[in-house]
Amino acid sequence: MTTNQQEPISSSIIQSVPSQPSTHHQHHDQYSGTIYDPDADLIPVQQDDLIRLKIFIPFATLSALFANLVSAIIIKPSMGEINNRYYTLVTPDPIFIGLYWIVLFTLLVVLTFMIVFTSNQRYRTEQTKQLFVNALGFRYVLALFCFTLWPFFWAGRLMSVAAALLIIIFGLLLSIHFSLLRNFPTSALKRPFSFLFVHLPLRLFLLVLWQVDILQTVLIALGWYKIRPDGEWEAHHRAHVWIVFGLIIAIGVINSLVTLLMEDVIWTIGSIWLTAGVIRGGGGRMGKLGEEPLLAGTMIGLAALQLLCLAGTIGAKIGRVRKLRREQAIQLPVDDDPSVIEG
Repeated sequence: MTTNQQEPISSSIIQSVPSQPSTHHQHHDQYSGTIYDPDADLIPVQQDDLIRLKIFIPFATLSALFANLVSAIIIKPSMGEINNRYYTLVTPDPIFIGLYWIVLFTLLVVLTFMIVFTSNQRYRTEQTKQLFVNALGFRYVLALFCFTLWPFFWAGRLMSVAAALLIIIFGLLLSIHFSLLRNFPTSALKRPFSFLFVHLPLRLFLLVLWQVDILQTVLIALGWYKIRPDGEWEAHHRAHVWIVFGLIIAIGVINSLVTLLMEDVIWTIGSIWLTAGVIRGGGGRMGKLGEEPLLAGTMIGLAALQLLCLAGTIGAKIGRVRKLRREQAIQLPVDDDPSVIEG
């Protein structure tokens, strides 16, 4: 008696069956530039890069956090003491800038946890993996390592080196920011976790370097400061005031353009907070309003300009939404029933 034995299906035959492309797959192709199966993990090279990032980014983040804490608490003079002693026209209030950095470092730590605990789950996390590997990558690691070194040069009052490091960090973060905008654009509604813990901290990091830290460090390196509490301003201080005045106007105008063109609420809120911190950073109750009223008044005007730009962009967006809804409301339904004969 013969028995019919079913031949096992060859795996090569299974692999030869073409798979149907997914429309959702095509949607994500515009972000990553890489065609991948929604049910597949990252390709091996990218998976290796992701594993490396899971090692280096936590180490770099903790190193930067530890270095800044040591420089702020243990080393004397501390970062805060140097900030208060070497008073420039853009020296921020310690409380304002301290709260800003607490929020920023908290978000950076959460970002680190996101990278470490990125699992091999399927389609839901594929774009996030691509974001970590292709947008952040080792540029972010290098920026964090530079930021680990920066507070020691600041505490050692080697301000030229500290300023150079901040400029390098700014360049690295700016390139990451452009990569995020170009390849991984998102919003708080579409991808809230990526927005809150990737886009948001990097944007805040970029902003504080751009608006406060680089300019303050460069001014100290140039000797454009006075020693508080009883020191005098440097020679030719009145001429230097006009140079700083022009730089502040340029920064404020660019911030307003970012608000207007990018409709960036986070950039606007962070910029206004830092502006308030710089104005409050002067001596006395009035801050810089009492010492440099023209400079402080200009900062207030630039902050108001940003608010106007933000209000304009929000109003324009509301107008577009209302127009779209009106257009959708007046569209007549199309009757595709062939039994209906037009007469």
